[in-house]
Amino acid sequence: MELPVADPGPVRAEGLLLQCPYCDSEAMHKLAQFLLPGLAAVCIDCTTGDLFRKPSVVAVDMRKEMVDYVTQRSETFISDSLIESEASQDQENEMPVDPFEIVSIFMDDFSSTKRNIIGHVSGWLMSDSREDKIDDFVQEMEMTRFWPLERREVIAEVLLKNVEPENQNCEKRLLRRDMDRHCVTVCPMRPMKCPFGCDSSFPERNLEQHCSEFLQAHLHKLLKVIHKKGFTDEGLKDHALLLEKHDNDGKLAKSRDVRSLTNVVKNLEAKIKDDSS
Repeated sequence: MELPVADPGPVRAEGLLLQCPYCDSEAMHKLAQFLLPGLAAVCIDCTTGDLFRKPSVVAVDMRKEMVDYVTQRSETFISDSLIESEASQDQENEMPVDPFEIVSIFMDDFSSTKRNIIGHVSGWLMSDSREDKIDDFVQEMEMTRFWPLERREVIAEVLLKNVEPENQNCEKRLLRRDMDRHCVTVCPMRPMKCPFGCDSSFPERNLEQHCSEFLQAHLHKLLKVIHKKGFTDEGLKDHALLLEKHDNDGKLAKSRDVRSLTNVVKNLEAKIKDDSS
């Protein structure tokens, strides 16, 4: 049965903006992808064993109910967390801080209210058959564009802003004539690619964190270029660790582009050579 046609949700407003539109696009995209399997799981669980209803029949209603539910939960998440933390000193029961884990909890709670008798059986919830049906329904919805990614991203942006408002969006407000310059040159949330050539993309303000976390990977890529011969792959990894060990000032992690990292590497290699001679 084909999925029914229905309004799949809001579309981004077009036109002139007064508030900078940039947010953590990578996080938003990741969460948007997460929403579709969540909807598929709800539709499968609430129709399993039902001879008269199929997942495609309930998909429109379940989507609306799920979006309304997780949005409402996200709107009160910050205040609810503060109240709960003040009332309880049990650190083991602290609310998660990762936005994907938070939204996952919302969706699991919603899903549990929609499961029929079979859906509450633990054996069914853990079965390969259930996972296969969810995967198949996800593919069906993707093929029919029942809930396109760009529509899910609108929802994901709202959820991220609600559960982590200080970390996901640029709050800068500007005159229209200044908006383009801000977005291109100074917005801390403008998307950028890793300057060292790894596959990561992130908001510009996270560059320092990225360079620190992936220092060894960046060093390994750079050393492959500098030392095209004379090192095995394992040898390059060991050499990268040696460089970091001798980097007492932390200049490697502070390098923000290939040129600066190359200069630091060459200086450290010269220092290591002098120390060993």
